[in-house]
Amino acid sequence: MESWVGLKRSTNIPDKSNCVVHITNLPVTIDYGTLFSALRGTGKICRATIAGSEAFVQFWSLDGVTRLLEKRRHGLFIIGTQIPNVNISSTGGERARKTTLHSRVLVINGPSEIVNYEYLRKYFSDRFKYSIESVEITDVQRDRQTMRWSFASFNTQSRKAWTLLGEEKKKAYETGDTNSPWKDVWFSYESDPCQPYQAIVPLPRRAPPPPIHPLPHVGQLYHESHPPLPSSVSWGHDSGMCNEDEEENKSKSIDWSLDQNVSSTSSNGDSDQPYRTATHTTSLPSQTPPCTRELFHSRRHSC
Repeated sequence: MESWVGLKRSTNIPDKSNCVVHITNLPVTIDYGTLFSALRGTGKICRATIAGSEAFVQFWSLDGVTRLLEKRRHGLFIIGTQIPNVNISSTGGERARKTTLHSRVLVINGPSEIVNYEYLRKYFSDRFKYSIESVEITDVQRDRQTMRWSFASFNTQSRKAWTLLGEEKKKAYETGDTNSPWKDVWFSYESDPCQPYQAIVPLPRRAPPPPIHPLPHVGQLYHESHPPLPSSVSWGHDSGMCNEDEEENKSKSIDWSLDQNVSSTSSNGDSDQPYRTATHTTSLPSQTPPCTRELFHSRRHSC
């Protein structure tokens, strides 16, 4: 495992740029699970090393250092019954790392014959040294299983595990072994549980949709424009050649046109007497035949 004990501090990294903290006055029985649990909400951690009753923790950025120092200043950094001391490390220093999706936490999914604690523990132990915060089974589906391995370090632990799993999967494809369970193994990094909770930023409001015009109510009236009354020329008859049947048909057509053009002051008027509610008089066109004009006036006065 990694250790900062005995290392000399680089003179090129000032305290304000150093992401490594030295934690002392820890319980003698301290373990990685307890240490990381106390560091929840401070920041993403790149690596941590416990040496007796002290520890060195490298944060991914300076924000983690600031939050931990504030937590200690307010007396909120407590492990067991002890309040540890936190200072910028003087035996080793590291600058902030670039923001990436890599982390010390690895999620592995695949056939249960490979993705299980006993198999992976031996597989990793035979190839590199590592320390574990926790190992969890997050999902089980028939003959497949998903596990979350939270290592103590990214540099030489979770990244090493990622590389080894990738090599095994690649080898299974290159050899053409269709029965190899490694072909069905999938893995990815996951967020560090020590990262602070991110504020939920609301999405920008979209432009309101165009208004939808409602359907007309029952009985709602619409005012429509109608063509002018037809002239005698359009009928194709001379004013003196109209017989009684043709005159009656023309009269009905004119009455219907007038009924559509004359405005009414009330929608509840008698349907049999549409002209009684007219607000103004309407004169016939100058080209109306005399016989039709007389018939119109006689019907109007009879109402």
